[in-house]
Amino acid sequence: MAWLRERVPHTVPRSACVFCPFHTNHEWAELRRSDPAGWARAVAIDEALRRDGNVVNRGMDQKLYLHRSCLPLVAINFDALAPEAVDSMTTGECDGMCGV
Repeated sequence: MAWLRERVPHTVPRSACVFCPFHTNHEWAELRRSDPAGWARAVAIDEALRRDGNVVNRGMDQKLYLHRSCLPLVAINFDALAPEAVDSMTTGECDGMCGV
Protein backbone atom coordinates (compact mmCIF):
# COMPACT_ATOMS: atom_id res chain seq x y z
CA MET A 1 0.00 0.00 0.00
CA ALA A 2 2.82 2.40 0.86
CA TRP A 3 4.57 1.61 -2.42
CA LEU A 4 1.39 2.42 -4.36
CA ARG A 5 0.74 5.63 -2.41
CA GLU A 6 4.21 6.88 -3.37
CA ARG A 7 3.78 6.11 -7.06
CA VAL A 8 0.09 6.39 -8.01
CA PRO A 9 -1.71 9.74 -7.77
CA HIS A 10 -5.09 8.23 -6.85
CA THR A 11 -6.49 5.71 -4.39
CA VAL A 12 -6.16 2.15 -5.62
CA PRO A 13 -8.83 -0.28 -4.40
CA ARG A 14 -7.72 -3.65 -3.16
CA SER A 15 -7.81 -6.37 -5.73
CA ALA A 16 -10.59 -8.94 -5.56
CA CYS A 17 -12.72 -11.09 -7.81
CA VAL A 18 -16.15 -9.58 -8.52
CA PHE A 19 -17.73 -12.49 -6.65
CA CYS A 20 -15.46 -12.34 -3.59
CA PRO A 21 -17.54 -13.01 -0.46
CA PHE A 22 -15.09 -10.93 1.59
CA HIS A 23 -16.13 -7.63 -0.03
CA THR A 24 -17.12 -4.91 2.40
CA ASN A 25 -20.46 -3.14 1.91
CA HIS A 26 -18.53 -0.22 0.43
CA GLU A 27 -16.81 -2.51 -2.08
CA TRP A 28 -20.13 -4.08 -3.12
CA ALA A 29 -21.67 -0.62 -3.57
CA GLU A 30 -18.66 0.58 -5.57
CA LEU A 31 -18.78 -2.52 -7.79
CA ARG A 32 -22.47 -1.91 -8.49
CA ARG A 33 -21.83 1.78 -9.22
CA SER A 34 -18.64 1.61 -11.27
CA ASP A 35 -18.63 -1.77 -13.00
CA PRO A 36 -22.06 -2.78 -14.36
CA ALA A 37 -20.66 -5.86 -16.12
CA GLY A 38 -18.84 -6.96 -12.97
CA TRP A 39 -21.94 -6.35 -10.86
CA ALA A 40 -24.06 -8.39 -13.29
CA ARG A 41 -21.51 -11.21 -13.08
CA ALA A 42 -21.52 -11.12 -9.26
CA VAL A 43 -25.35 -11.16 -9.19
CA ALA A 44 -25.43 -14.09 -11.65
CA ILE A 45 -22.96 -16.05 -9.53
CA ASP A 46 -24.84 -15.20 -6.33
CA GLU A 47 -28.09 -16.46 -7.87
CA ALA A 48 -26.42 -19.58 -9.28
CA LEU A 49 -25.26 -20.52 -5.77
CA ARG A 50 -28.90 -21.12 -4.83
CA ARG A 51 -30.07 -22.79 -8.04
CA ASP A 52 -31.31 -26.31 -7.33
CA GLY A 53 -29.00 -29.02 -8.58
CA ASN A 54 -25.99 -26.76 -8.89
CA VAL A 55 -22.77 -28.62 -8.09
CA VAL A 56 -21.79 -26.11 -5.38
CA ASN A 57 -24.92 -26.68 -3.30
CA ARG A 58 -25.58 -30.40 -3.70
CA GLY A 59 -26.33 -32.03 -0.38
CA MET A 60 -26.39 -28.72 1.48
CA ASP A 61 -29.23 -27.88 3.82
CA GLN A 62 -28.60 -24.14 3.82
CA LYS A 63 -28.71 -21.64 0.98
CA LEU A 64 -25.44 -20.04 -0.15
CA TYR A 65 -24.96 -16.29 -0.61
CA LEU A 66 -22.05 -14.05 -1.51
CA HIS A 67 -22.98 -11.38 1.06
CA ARG A 68 -22.47 -11.98 4.77
CA SER A 69 -26.12 -10.99 5.47
CA CYS A 70 -27.28 -14.16 3.70
CA LEU A 71 -29.44 -12.10 1.36
CA PRO A 72 -29.34 -12.03 -2.44
CA LEU A 73 -27.07 -9.23 -3.71
CA VAL A 74 -29.94 -7.67 -5.66
CA ALA A 75 -32.03 -7.38 -2.46
CA ILE A 76 -29.44 -5.38 -0.49
CA ASN A 77 -29.49 -1.59 -0.24
CA PHE A 78 -25.75 -1.05 0.26
CA ASP A 79 -26.23 2.70 0.56
CA ALA A 80 -28.22 2.15 3.75
CA LEU A 81 -25.55 -0.08 5.31
CA ALA A 82 -22.44 1.01 7.15
CA PRO A 83 -19.30 0.65 5.02
CA GLU A 84 -17.78 -1.74 7.55
CA ALA A 85 -14.08 -2.42 7.76
CA VAL A 86 -12.56 -5.44 6.10
CA ASP A 87 -13.42 -8.67 7.89
CA SER A 88 -10.81 -9.37 10.56
CA MET A 89 -10.91 -13.06 9.64
CA THR A 90 -9.28 -12.28 6.30
CA THR A 91 -7.20 -9.29 7.44
CA GLY A 92 -8.17 -7.71 4.15
CA GLU A 93 -5.90 -9.96 2.17
CA CYS A 94 -6.61 -12.24 -0.74
CA ASP A 95 -4.24 -14.94 -1.94
CA GLY A 96 -5.55 -14.36 -5.46
CA MET A 97 -7.01 -17.82 -5.82
CA CYS A 98 -10.27 -18.88 -4.22
CA GLY A 99 -10.46 -22.28 -2.59
CA VAL A 100 -6.73 -22.92 -2.58
